[in-house]
Amino acid sequence: MTSIRAKLLDACLPVLGISKVAKHPERMEASLAKARTLPTPRPSKRWQRRFEITEDESLGYTVITMTPRGGAKPGAPHLMYLHGGGYVFD
Repeated sequence: MTSIRAKLLDACLPVLGISKVAKHPERMEASLAKARTLPTPRPSKRWQRRFEITEDESLGYTVITMTPRGGAKPGAPHLMYLHGGGYVFD
């Protein structure tokens, strides 16, 4: 039985234009090639006010590090964010 969450996601994908591309491999490859030419998104001004942001390069990839202004609090949790699509978009 399909969950309600899965049904909602399935209903939303066409609105985002995702399922149209994903169902046709030739469109998917063209869409990915176009997306790979776009500049890497950077943190917004809002995030730049809240965090110290540094950019480095590792193995040819941009690595953005965000640290709370004033430093991290001792014992505070840390978050490592890996964006979705990591196997599709370098």
